[in-house]
Amino acid sequence: MPEEQIDWDALKKQRQEEAASGPRWDKRLFLPYRSEKYYAVLWDQRTMAPIRRLDNILGGSITASVDARIKTSGKLQVRAKTPVKDWARLLIQIRVVVNGFDFPLGMFMPSAPVVTYKESGAEYDLELNDLLLVLDQDKLDQPLGIGPGMNLVYWVMWATRQAGIDNVSIAWAEKVNKRPLTWDAGTEKLTVFNDIMDYVGYFSLTCTPEGAIVSEPYVLPKDRNVVYSFLENSKALFSADVTIQHDLANIPNKIVYSTQSTGDNQTAGEQQKPMIAVATNEDDSSPYSHNNRGRWIVEVKTDVEAESQEILNKKVQRRLENAKNPMVKVEIENALLPLRLNNICRFAAYGHDIYASVRKYEIELKPGSLMKTTLRKVNRQGQVDG
Repeated sequence: MPEEQIDWDALKKQRQEEAASGPRWDKRLFLPYRSEKYYAVLWDQRTMAPIRRLDNILGGSITASVDARIKTSGKLQVRAKTPVKDWARLLIQIRVVVNGFDFPLGMFMPSAPVVTYKESGAEYDLELNDLLLVLDQDKLDQPLGIGPGMNLVYWVMWATRQAGIDNVSIAWAEKVNKRPLTWDAGTEKLTVFNDIMDYVGYFSLTCTPEGAIVSEPYVLPKDRNVVYSFLENSKALFSADVTIQHDLANIPNKIVYSTQSTGDNQTAGEQQKPMIAVATNEDDSSPYSHNNRGRWIVEVKTDVEAESQEILNKKVQRRLENAKNPMVKVEIENALLPLRLNNICRFAAYGHDIYASVRKYEIELKPGSLMKTTLRKVNRQGQVDG
Protein backbone atom coordinates (compact mmCIF):
# COMPACT_ATOMS: atom_id res chain seq x y z
CA MET A 1 0.00 0.00 0.00
CA PRO A 2 1.55 3.37 -0.97
CA GLU A 3 2.24 5.63 1.99
CA GLU A 4 -0.04 8.39 0.73
CA GLN A 5 -3.09 6.06 0.68
CA ILE A 6 -3.03 5.12 4.37
CA ASP A 7 -6.10 5.95 6.46
CA TRP A 8 -4.25 7.44 9.46
CA ASP A 9 -7.40 8.10 11.49
CA ALA A 10 -8.35 4.45 11.16
CA LEU A 11 -4.84 3.40 12.19
CA LYS A 12 -4.94 5.58 15.33
CA LYS A 13 -8.38 4.18 16.22
CA GLN A 14 -7.10 0.63 15.67
CA ARG A 15 -4.16 1.24 18.02
CA GLN A 16 -6.49 2.60 20.71
CA GLU A 17 -8.76 -0.44 20.40
CA GLU A 18 -5.79 -2.82 20.60
CA ALA A 19 -4.49 -1.06 23.70
CA ALA A 20 -7.89 -1.34 25.38
CA SER A 21 -8.68 -4.95 24.49
CA GLY A 22 -5.26 -6.61 24.38
CA PRO A 23 -4.33 -9.33 21.90
CA ARG A 24 -7.13 -10.88 19.86
CA TRP A 25 -7.29 -14.45 18.58
CA ASP A 26 -8.97 -14.20 15.21
CA LYS A 27 -10.27 -17.34 13.48
CA ARG A 28 -8.24 -16.42 10.39
CA LEU A 29 -5.11 -17.44 12.30
CA PHE A 30 -6.25 -21.07 12.15
CA LEU A 31 -7.13 -21.43 8.48
CA PRO A 32 -5.46 -24.36 6.64
CA TYR A 33 -3.43 -21.89 4.55
CA ARG A 34 -1.22 -18.91 5.44
CA SER A 35 -0.58 -15.54 3.85
CA GLU A 36 1.70 -13.22 5.85
CA LYS A 37 2.81 -9.64 5.27
CA TYR A 38 5.06 -7.66 7.63
CA TYR A 39 5.16 -3.89 7.62
CA ALA A 40 6.23 -0.99 9.84
CA VAL A 41 4.57 2.25 10.91
CA LEU A 42 6.51 5.32 12.03
CA TRP A 43 4.98 7.29 14.91
CA ASP A 44 5.86 10.71 16.30
CA GLN A 45 7.35 10.06 19.74
CA ARG A 46 5.86 13.20 21.29
CA THR A 47 2.37 13.35 19.80
CA MET A 48 1.92 9.59 19.19
CA ALA A 49 0.54 10.42 15.75
CA PRO A 50 1.30 8.04 12.85
CA ILE A 51 3.59 9.56 10.23
CA ARG A 52 4.17 7.02 7.49
CA ARG A 53 4.05 3.33 6.64
CA LEU A 54 7.04 1.32 5.42
CA ASP A 55 6.08 -1.80 3.47
CA ASN A 56 9.45 -2.92 2.17
CA ILE A 57 10.77 -4.93 5.13
CA LEU A 58 13.91 -6.70 3.96
CA GLY A 59 14.57 -8.70 7.12
CA GLY A 60 14.92 -8.57 10.86
CA SER A 61 13.80 -10.25 14.04
CA ILE A 62 11.98 -9.65 17.33
CA THR A 63 12.88 -11.31 20.64
CA ALA A 64 10.82 -11.09 23.83
CA SER A 65 11.94 -12.61 27.14
CA VAL A 66 10.62 -12.59 30.70
CA ASP A 67 14.22 -12.61 31.94
CA ALA A 68 15.37 -9.62 29.88
CA ARG A 69 15.59 -6.18 31.44
CA ILE A 70 14.21 -4.58 28.27
CA LYS A 71 11.55 -7.20 27.62
CA THR A 72 11.33 -6.87 23.81
CA SER A 73 14.12 -6.03 21.36
CA GLY A 74 15.04 -6.72 17.79
CA LYS A 75 16.63 -5.76 14.51
CA LEU A 76 15.06 -4.42 11.35
CA GLN A 77 16.19 -3.97 7.77
CA VAL A 78 13.76 -1.81 5.81
CA ARG A 79 13.70 0.18 2.56
CA ALA A 80 12.06 3.60 2.26
CA LYS A 81 11.39 5.22 -1.12
CA THR A 82 12.16 8.61 0.41
CA PRO A 83 14.71 8.95 3.24
CA VAL A 84 13.49 8.96 6.83
CA LYS A 85 14.55 12.07 8.73
CA ASP A 86 15.21 12.51 12.43
CA TRP A 87 15.01 8.93 13.76
CA ALA A 88 15.58 10.31 17.27
CA ARG A 89 12.01 11.66 17.45
CA LEU A 90 10.35 8.56 16.00
CA LEU A 91 8.95 5.28 17.24
CA ILE A 92 8.54 2.32 14.93
CA GLN A 93 5.80 -0.28 15.28
CA ILE A 94 6.18 -3.66 13.61
CA ARG A 95 2.91 -5.22 12.46
CA VAL A 96 1.86 -8.31 10.55
CA VAL A 97 -1.16 -9.28 8.48
CA VAL A 98 -2.01 -13.00 8.63
CA ASN A 99 -4.75 -14.05 6.21
CA GLY A 100 -6.12 -10.51 6.38
CA PHE A 101 -5.93 -10.29 10.21
CA ASP A 102 -3.72 -7.34 11.21
CA PHE A 103 -2.03 -7.24 14.65
CA PRO A 104 1.01 -5.54 16.24
CA LEU A 105 4.24 -7.28 17.25
CA GLY A 106 5.93 -4.43 19.09
CA MET A 107 6.43 -0.70 19.50
CA PHE A 108 10.12 0.22 19.49
CA MET A 109 12.65 2.99 19.81
CA PRO A 110 15.01 2.71 16.82
CA SER A 111 18.72 3.22 17.42
CA ALA A 112 22.07 2.96 15.65
CA PRO A 113 20.61 3.48 12.16
CA VAL A 114 22.90 2.53 9.28
CA VAL A 115 21.67 3.78 5.91
CA THR A 116 22.63 2.65 2.42
CA TYR A 117 21.38 4.72 -0.50
CA LYS A 118 20.37 2.78 -3.61
CA GLU A 119 18.44 3.51 -6.76
CA SER A 120 15.40 1.75 -5.26
CA GLY A 121 15.52 3.93 -2.12
CA ALA A 122 17.22 4.28 1.24
CA GLU A 123 17.85 0.99 3.07
CA TYR A 124 18.06 1.19 6.87
CA ASP A 125 19.55 -1.28 9.32
CA LEU A 126 18.13 -0.56 12.79
CA GLU A 127 18.41 -1.88 16.32
CA LEU A 128 15.12 -1.93 18.24
CA ASN A 129 14.24 -1.72 21.94
CA ASP A 130 10.81 -1.32 23.48
CA LEU A 131 9.84 1.77 25.48
CA LEU A 132 11.27 0.40 28.73
CA LEU A 133 14.53 1.75 27.33
CA VAL A 134 13.31 5.27 28.18
CA LEU A 135 13.12 4.34 31.87
CA ASP A 136 16.37 2.37 31.79
CA GLN A 137 18.39 5.21 30.30
CA ASP A 138 16.95 7.77 32.72
CA LYS A 139 18.76 7.70 36.09
CA LEU A 140 18.30 9.38 39.45
CA ASP A 141 20.39 12.55 39.65
CA GLN A 142 20.26 12.47 43.45
CA PRO A 143 19.38 9.94 46.17
CA LEU A 144 15.66 9.13 46.31
CA GLY A 145 13.65 8.40 49.42
CA ILE A 146 9.94 7.62 49.67
CA GLY A 147 8.62 8.07 53.19
CA PRO A 148 6.10 5.75 54.85
CA GLY A 149 2.48 6.18 53.87
CA MET A 150 2.92 6.81 50.12
CA ASN A 151 0.45 5.24 47.70
CA LEU A 152 3.08 3.43 45.65
CA VAL A 153 0.95 2.51 42.62
CA TYR A 154 -0.04 6.16 42.19
CA TRP A 155 3.58 7.24 42.66
CA VAL A 156 4.91 4.89 39.96
CA MET A 157 2.27 6.04 37.48
CA TRP A 158 3.10 9.67 38.24
CA ALA A 159 6.87 9.16 38.08
CA THR A 160 6.66 7.15 34.85
CA ARG A 161 4.79 9.99 33.17
CA GLN A 162 7.31 12.47 34.56
CA ALA A 163 10.01 10.37 32.87
CA GLY A 164 8.35 10.90 29.49
CA ILE A 165 5.97 7.92 29.12
CA ASP A 166 2.38 9.12 28.75
CA ASN A 167 0.72 5.79 27.98
CA VAL A 168 0.87 4.08 31.39
CA SER A 169 -1.66 1.53 32.62
CA ILE A 170 -1.04 0.03 36.06
CA ALA A 171 -3.88 -1.74 37.83
CA TRP A 172 -5.04 0.52 40.64
CA ALA A 173 -4.78 -0.57 44.26
CA GLU A 174 -4.14 1.08 47.61
CA LYS A 175 -0.57 -0.06 48.24
CA VAL A 176 1.12 1.95 50.99
CA ASN A 177 4.67 1.43 52.25
CA LYS A 178 5.17 1.00 55.99
CA ARG A 179 8.84 1.96 56.01
CA PRO A 180 11.07 4.31 54.00
CA LEU A 181 12.22 3.11 50.58
CA THR A 182 15.56 4.46 49.32
CA TRP A 183 17.75 4.34 46.21
CA ASP A 184 21.17 5.79 45.46
CA ALA A 185 21.90 8.49 42.92
CA GLY A 186 22.62 6.94 39.53
CA THR A 187 20.03 4.17 39.90
CA GLU A 188 18.07 3.54 36.71
CA LYS A 189 14.44 4.60 37.05
CA LEU A 190 13.40 1.25 35.61
CA THR A 191 15.11 -0.39 38.60
CA VAL A 192 13.27 1.93 41.01
CA PHE A 193 9.88 1.24 39.45
CA ASN A 194 10.39 -2.53 39.26
CA ASP A 195 11.62 -2.60 42.87
CA ILE A 196 8.34 -0.98 43.86
CA MET A 197 6.28 -3.32 41.68
CA ASP A 198 7.95 -6.27 43.38
CA TYR A 199 7.42 -4.68 46.81
CA VAL A 200 3.65 -4.45 46.27
CA GLY A 201 3.35 -7.88 44.62
CA TYR A 202 2.94 -6.82 40.97
CA PHE A 203 4.45 -8.09 37.72
CA SER A 204 7.49 -6.10 36.59
CA LEU A 205 6.80 -3.34 34.07
CA THR A 206 6.21 -4.47 30.49
CA CYS A 207 5.72 -2.61 27.22
CA THR A 208 2.82 -3.92 25.15
CA PRO A 209 2.99 -4.15 21.33
CA GLU A 210 0.72 -1.07 21.30
CA GLY A 211 3.34 0.95 23.21
CA ALA A 212 1.76 1.07 26.69
CA ILE A 213 3.74 0.53 29.88
CA VAL A 214 1.68 -1.87 32.00
CA SER A 215 1.67 -3.87 35.22
CA GLU A 216 -0.87 -5.64 37.40
CA PRO A 217 -0.91 -7.76 40.57
CA TYR A 218 0.99 -11.01 40.13
CA VAL A 219 -1.33 -13.94 39.45
CA LEU A 220 -0.20 -17.50 40.09
CA PRO A 221 -0.02 -19.54 36.87
CA LYS A 222 -2.73 -21.91 38.13
CA ASP A 223 -5.12 -18.97 38.31
CA ARG A 224 -4.43 -17.55 34.83
CA ASN A 225 -6.58 -18.34 31.82
CA VAL A 226 -5.23 -20.65 29.14
CA VAL A 227 -4.86 -18.63 25.92
CA TYR A 228 -3.93 -21.41 23.50
CA SER A 229 -3.40 -25.18 23.29
CA PHE A 230 -0.61 -26.76 21.26
CA LEU A 231 -2.18 -30.10 20.40
CA GLU A 232 -0.73 -33.00 18.44
CA ASN A 233 -3.35 -33.41 15.72
CA SER A 234 -4.01 -32.71 12.06
CA LYS A 235 -4.52 -29.00 12.79
CA ALA A 236 -1.31 -28.59 14.80
CA LEU A 237 0.40 -25.24 14.23
CA PHE A 238 3.85 -26.37 15.41
CA SER A 239 6.59 -28.39 13.77
CA ALA A 240 7.51 -31.97 14.64
CA ASP A 241 10.87 -30.85 16.08
CA VAL A 242 10.28 -30.23 19.80
CA THR A 243 12.90 -30.00 22.57
CA ILE A 244 11.91 -30.86 26.15
CA GLN A 245 14.42 -30.27 28.94
CA HIS A 246 14.07 -31.46 32.56
CA ASP A 247 16.00 -29.96 35.50
CA LEU A 248 15.75 -32.14 38.62
CA ALA A 249 18.48 -30.51 40.72
CA ASN A 250 18.06 -28.48 43.91
CA ILE A 251 14.30 -28.53 44.21
CA PRO A 252 13.33 -27.15 47.66
CA ASN A 253 10.23 -28.28 49.56
CA LYS A 254 10.33 -25.56 52.21
CA ILE A 255 10.66 -21.84 51.47
CA VAL A 256 11.41 -19.28 54.20
CA TYR A 257 11.25 -15.55 53.41
CA SER A 258 11.92 -12.71 55.84
CA THR A 259 12.01 -8.93 55.60
CA GLN A 260 14.44 -6.62 57.30
CA SER A 261 13.39 -4.58 60.31
CA THR A 262 11.19 -1.63 59.39
CA GLY A 263 13.06 0.61 61.85
CA ASP A 264 11.39 2.91 64.33
CA ASN A 265 7.64 3.08 63.99
CA GLN A 266 6.94 6.78 64.26
CA THR A 267 3.38 6.28 65.44
CA ALA A 268 4.05 3.57 67.99
CA GLY A 269 7.55 4.70 68.95
CA GLU A 270 8.93 1.20 68.80
CA GLN A 271 10.85 -0.95 66.36
CA GLN A 272 8.85 -3.33 64.22
CA LYS A 273 10.12 -6.90 63.95
CA PRO A 274 10.92 -8.44 60.57
CA MET A 275 8.04 -10.25 58.89
CA ILE A 276 8.52 -13.97 58.22
CA ALA A 277 6.63 -16.25 55.85
CA VAL A 278 7.04 -20.01 55.44
CA ALA A 279 5.59 -22.29 52.76
CA THR A 280 6.01 -26.05 52.67
CA ASN A 281 5.39 -28.71 50.05
CA GLU A 282 3.59 -31.57 51.74
CA ASP A 283 1.62 -32.56 48.66
CA ASP A 284 1.39 -36.34 48.20
CA SER A 285 1.12 -35.90 44.44
CA SER A 286 4.45 -34.04 44.23
CA PRO A 287 7.50 -36.35 44.08
CA TYR A 288 9.62 -33.59 45.65
CA SER A 289 7.43 -32.96 48.69
CA HIS A 290 8.51 -33.70 52.26
CA ASN A 291 5.97 -36.52 52.29
CA ASN A 292 7.72 -38.33 49.45
CA ARG A 293 11.34 -37.39 50.08
CA GLY A 294 11.20 -37.82 53.84
CA ARG A 295 13.42 -34.79 54.43
CA TRP A 296 13.36 -31.02 54.17
CA ILE A 297 15.30 -29.15 51.51
CA VAL A 298 15.06 -25.56 52.67
CA GLU A 299 15.51 -22.37 50.66
CA VAL A 300 15.95 -19.20 52.73
CA LYS A 301 15.82 -15.64 51.46
CA THR A 302 16.33 -12.64 53.74
CA ASP A 303 15.77 -8.90 53.25
CA VAL A 304 12.80 -9.56 50.97
CA GLU A 305 10.92 -6.40 50.05
CA ALA A 306 7.23 -6.67 50.90
CA GLU A 307 4.64 -4.01 51.65
CA SER A 308 2.69 -6.25 54.05
CA GLN A 309 2.54 -9.73 55.55
CA GLU A 310 -0.06 -10.61 52.92
CA ILE A 311 2.33 -9.68 50.10
CA LEU A 312 5.17 -11.64 51.74
CA ASN A 313 2.89 -14.68 52.09
CA LYS A 314 1.99 -14.43 48.39
CA LYS A 315 5.66 -14.17 47.42
CA VAL A 316 6.70 -17.24 49.38
CA GLN A 317 3.71 -19.18 48.00
CA ARG A 318 4.62 -18.05 44.49
CA ARG A 319 8.13 -19.44 44.92
CA LEU A 320 6.81 -22.71 46.35
CA GLU A 321 4.41 -23.17 43.42
CA ASN A 322 7.35 -22.75 41.05
CA ALA A 323 9.36 -25.30 43.03
CA LYS A 324 6.66 -27.95 43.36
CA ASN A 325 7.60 -29.46 40.03
CA PRO A 326 10.99 -29.80 38.38
CA MET A 327 11.72 -27.22 35.74
CA VAL A 328 10.47 -28.51 32.40
CA LYS A 329 11.30 -26.31 29.44
CA VAL A 330 9.63 -26.89 26.09
CA GLU A 331 11.04 -25.31 22.94
CA ILE A 332 8.84 -25.41 19.86
CA GLU A 333 8.61 -23.80 16.45
CA ASN A 334 5.08 -22.71 15.63
CA ALA A 335 3.12 -20.62 13.19
CA LEU A 336 3.05 -16.94 14.11
CA LEU A 337 0.52 -16.28 16.90
CA PRO A 338 -0.23 -13.20 19.07
CA LEU A 339 1.34 -14.74 22.18
CA ARG A 340 2.57 -12.55 25.01
CA LEU A 341 5.00 -13.15 27.83
CA ASN A 342 3.51 -14.95 30.85
CA ASN A 343 0.58 -16.29 28.79
CA ILE A 344 -0.48 -19.79 29.84
CA CYS A 345 -0.63 -22.45 27.12
CA ARG A 346 -1.39 -26.14 27.12
CA PHE A 347 1.12 -28.43 25.41
CA ALA A 348 -0.17 -31.93 24.64
CA ALA A 349 2.18 -33.93 22.43
CA TYR A 350 4.79 -36.69 22.52
CA GLY A 351 3.24 -38.26 25.59
CA HIS A 352 3.22 -35.01 27.57
CA ASP A 353 0.18 -33.04 28.67
CA ILE A 354 1.26 -29.96 30.58
CA TYR A 355 0.39 -26.34 31.17
CA ALA A 356 3.20 -23.89 30.64
CA SER A 357 4.01 -20.20 30.77
CA VAL A 358 5.45 -18.34 27.78
CA ARG A 359 8.97 -17.37 28.85
CA LYS A 360 10.44 -16.30 25.52
CA TYR A 361 9.64 -16.03 21.84
CA GLU A 362 11.59 -15.15 18.72
CA ILE A 363 10.05 -13.96 15.46
CA GLU A 364 11.88 -13.73 12.15
CA LEU A 365 10.36 -10.98 10.03
CA LYS A 366 10.06 -13.18 6.98
CA PRO A 367 6.75 -14.49 5.60
CA GLY A 368 6.42 -18.22 6.20
CA SER A 369 9.03 -18.39 8.96
CA LEU A 370 8.08 -20.17 12.17
CA MET A 371 8.01 -18.46 15.54
CA LYS A 372 10.31 -19.98 18.18
CA THR A 373 8.52 -20.24 21.53
CA THR A 374 9.98 -21.26 24.89
CA LEU A 375 7.49 -22.58 27.45
CA ARG A 376 8.07 -23.45 31.09
CA LYS A 377 5.85 -25.95 32.87
CA VAL A 378 3.76 -24.52 35.69
CA ASN A 379 1.96 -26.22 38.55
CA ARG A 380 -1.74 -26.31 37.79
CA GLN A 381 -4.62 -28.29 39.29
CA GLY A 382 -5.77 -31.10 37.07
CA GLN A 383 -2.47 -31.32 35.24
CA VAL A 384 -1.93 -34.72 33.68
CA ASP A 385 1.81 -34.91 33.11
CA GLY A 386 4.42 -34.97 35.85
